[in-house]
Amino acid sequence: MEYLFEIVCPLGWKIRTTKSYWDKLVMKHPEISQRLEEVKLTVQNPIQIHKSKSDELIFLFYSELGKYWICIVVKKLEEFTGAYCHLLSNR
Repeated sequence: MEYLFEIVCPLGWKIRTTKSYWDKLVMKHPEISQRLEEVKLTVQNPIQIHKSKSDELIFLFYSELGKYWICIVVKKLEEFTGAYCHLLSNR
């Protein structure tokens, strides 16, 4: 399987996603289509990391993007950790 990126986050996990999954994210969230570098930087150096209240395997990585916050939703899996991306408006 070919990965679009694989990054070690501050928690020591390898976080990766495939090109095909990134394409699905961009179709659902077109506002991130030109934000791949910001996504990678958020995973590498987030301002905050929160554990989901509803799923113990989900972690939220936040950083500032101008007047917005970017939130990368990461699911911890046995074989790898995948990244899901959301761009949040207004801080």
